Formats: sequence, structure tokens, C-alpha cells
Amino acid sequence: MSASRVFVYVVMIGIAVASSLFAAAARAGDQPVPAAPAFTESTALLSRIAVEETFYPVSLTVSDDQGHIAYALKNSNGMFAVMDDRRHGPFEAVAKGTPLIGSGRRHWAYVAYQGAKKAQAFIDGRPEAIYDGIDAFAFSPDGARWSYRVGMGEKQAVVVDGTAGPLFDVVVRNSGPLFSPNGRRLAYGALNGPDGQLVVDGHATGAGGTVSSIVFSPDSSHLAYALQSDGRYRVVRGGQPGQPYNAVAQLTFSPDSKQLIYLARKGEQWLPVLDGRELMGGDTVGMLLFSPDSRRLLYALNKGDDWHMIVNGSQGPAFVRLGVYLFSPDSLRFAYMAQSKEGGRMVVDSRMEAIYDSVGMPVFSADSKQVAYRANHSGKWFIVQNGKAHPGRHEGLRRPVFSPAGGRLAYVAIDGKQMAMVVDGQALGRYDAVTFPFFSPQGTHVAYAGCLDNQWRIYIDGKPGHVLFDAFLKDGLIVFDSENHCRTVVLKMPGPQFVRLDVSISEDPV
Repeated sequence: MSASRVFVYVVMIGIAVASSLFAAAARAGDQPVPAAPAFTESTALLSRIAVEETFYPVSLTVSDDQGHIAYALKNSNGMFAVMDDRRHGPFEAVAKGTPLIGSGRRHWAYVAYQGAKKAQAFIDGRPEAIYDGIDAFAFSPDGARWSYRVGMGEKQAVVVDGTAGPLFDVVVRNSGPLFSPNGRRLAYGALNGPDGQLVVDGHATGAGGTVSSIVFSPDSSHLAYALQSDGRYRVVRGGQPGQPYNAVAQLTFSPDSKQLIYLARKGEQWLPVLDGRELMGGDTVGMLLFSPDSRRLLYALNKGDDWHMIVNGSQGPAFVRLGVYLFSPDSLRFAYMAQSKEGGRMVVDSRMEAIYDSVGMPVFSADSKQVAYRANHSGKWFIVQNGKAHPGRHEGLRRPVFSPAGGRLAYVAIDGKQMAMVVDGQALGRYDAVTFPFFSPQGTHVAYAGCLDNQWRIYIDGKPGHVLFDAFLKDGLIVFDSENHCRTVVLKMPGPQFVRLDVSISEDPV
């Protein structure tokens, strides 16, 4: 793969169209943009790929703070795992799905193959034991610990923090290994012949069947799993099995860790089971959703040709289809997308809003006071905020984004071959391509990357930066670590080169 081909996979490509830097005015309803702050930029080269080397874009991973990258590449000497400017190898192969960077960048890891397909995990560059095979590598949520499944001759085991656990005939792949949310516990299912085992923190106990779908409660103190025996499934919580069903799915603890819900197949019907009690079911049941305070339950239910939203056991009106549904952060409100024969509409707090040709997913502000979504009518898209349609009409829109405090709203509008960044109803600029907006913690600033004439820059509150780069990473982020500082990783040519870009914002506008 040549360097030029990297762009196909890694970067966001905009449609190149000649445009001036500040093509921001010109539409009815646009208002003067407030003065933007001054800011300074600094760059640091993280890594460079030579023209003759093959880069595997699917392997690219970026740390949470946007300060480091890791990826796999190949040259005439073999394959390498790369962390910033450090290369490890050569190897015969680097496992798919690695390298990985743990949360908080406490560790990074990869799995490599060398000779007779022997597999070896490397943590922070340090080799662990060699095994016949390795898969299911995972870091704990806090990034401090790691685990993976290994093959040892005809047996399998789970390695945790470099130490192999007991041997089994099979470690059940869809049972883990799974870390608890606090990272202190680990569980998985295993088989010795027909005998199922549940392994928690290295201790195996007979399960009486095959263990799968293990879940921990958010506080890490409770564990539940699906148990298959004699062609039937039970959900086991705290060692106590529930009723047998044809199938079970979606095992979910409530946010307060006190309740457990799951879907069960009973005859030809699917029904939710909450703490052992069967709830209203039907032909199909959607995602089971607790409110953040754990007091309310929301799910979509299909009966025949109709879909209904069920809110704490109360059945809502019938629709042809239902889309995304969610609770507000304060748990007091909910919203969902609904489609009827007349068109699409948003239902907010059981109140049906206006009918449009179609609607996009709802977004609540962090303070729960506002809800916004995209809507389409007669081929034009616009934003609806708190039930009122914005005046701007566009050929396309991206999902709206509220500031962390909820007082500001930003979105990307698409018209022809140009994209506009719209913040608080004002177009800050028009570009050939532009990323999602990213707000500072208090919402004072909004940052994004925009492209004009094949040149990308960072923009702060609509003001362009001076550092030019050739691409913004696909699914890339701009991360604020304070109100006046943000960071991202960009791509520059020739190379390509991965560059960390830091932005420091002055508190005084210019």
C-alpha cells in the first residue's frame, strides 16, 4: 500500500471546491459573529511512515488524551507494532485488533506471531510467555490490568496480568474474560468435557451448564450470567437461577446496581424479565433502557404490525416503526423517534411533536432542559429545538451537539459541495469539509477542523489556525483538557506523518 493510499482509509475527505477562507456570511438569518479569541498552536511529530512501507489503517488507535498513537505496519523486514516513534519487531505478524492503548494510557499492548505461529503478548514493549495462540485481549476499564485467552496444546486458559489461570478444554469465547467496571474482578465461563465452569477471580466452580453473557453491576459487586442446560436458558444472579426459557438476551443491571433485567423467549413471544418478574412482551422487543436514576424503564415493543413505546409498564400509541429512544440526564424526560403512515415525528415526554417526512435521533442538553433533532420536509433538512423549527433549510445536516452546560448548540449544515459550521444559529464559516464541533468544558469555546482547497486547519470559535495539515483522522477527536487548551492528532504529508497538535487559547478576544 503506497502512502498516497492511506487517505482512503484514515482521513476524512472533503469534496475539493474553491472557496475563500471566510465564506461565512451570505445567508438570511446569519448574524454577526462575536470576536474570536487569539490562540497559539504547537506541533509534535509522533510517528512517520516511509513511502515503501505498508500501513494498516484498521490497526490505528489513539490514546484518550489524543497525545499518543499506536498502529501496525509492514516493510521488507517484516511486521512491526508502533507506539509513537518507537517500533517493535520485526515479527511474522501482528494480531488483528492490536495494538491497543489502555484507558489513561497506563499501558499499551500488542500480540505478535513468530515461528510456527507461536503467539506472544507484549505489554509496554515487555514480552510475556509464548503460547500456541492468543485472542480476546482486553484492558480493564481503568487501563491498569489486562487479560487474554490462550491456547496451550489441547487446552485453553486465561492470562491475567501476565499470569495464566487454570487449564480447561474450552474457555467460552462469548462469556469473557470480562473485567468488572472497577477493574478489580474478572469472570469468564469454561468447559471441561460437558461440565460447565464459572471462573471468578481465578476460582472455578461448577455451573451445571454452559456459561455465557456475563455482566457485572455498575458498582462491581454483583454478577449475572446466562446458563444453558438441556436446551434451555436461565439467568443466574448471585448464584440463584431464574426460570427456564427458550433463549435469553440483553442482561442489564440498573445504574444503581439494584435491579437486573433481561429479554426472554417464551414460546413465540419475547418479554422483559425484571428481577424475576415477567413484563409486557410481544413479537419483538427493542433495547431495554433504564433511566440514569434507575427509577424508570423504557423499551420498544412490536405486536403484529404495530410498534409501541413502553414507559414503566404503560403502553404508548401505535406506530409503524420506532427509532432511537433515550432518557434525559436528569431522568425526568424521555424522547423517541416514531414513524407513522403520515411521516416521522419526535415524541418527547409522551407529547407528539410536528410530523415531518423524517426525523433524526434526539439529543438532550446536559441540564435536560433542551432537546434537539434533525428533521426533513420536502427534501430540505433543518434543526428542531424544543419543538420549534430553526429557519435555515439545508440539503443535509449532521447530528446537533449541545455544549456541556447545555446553553449552546452547534451542528454542520451541508449545501451543495460546501459544509457550514453553525453555532447558536450563526454560520462561523463554510468549508469543503468539516468535522463535528467540540465544545470546551464550560462551553466558552468550540473547536473543529475544516478544509479549504485541500488544506486543513483547526478553527477556534470560527477563527482559523496557522498550522496546515493534510487530513483529519477518521473518527478523530479534539479533546479539551481545560477551558483554554485542546489537543488532537492530525496527518501531514509527505510521509505520512502523524502529528500531535496542541492549541492554547487566550482569554482576551481579538
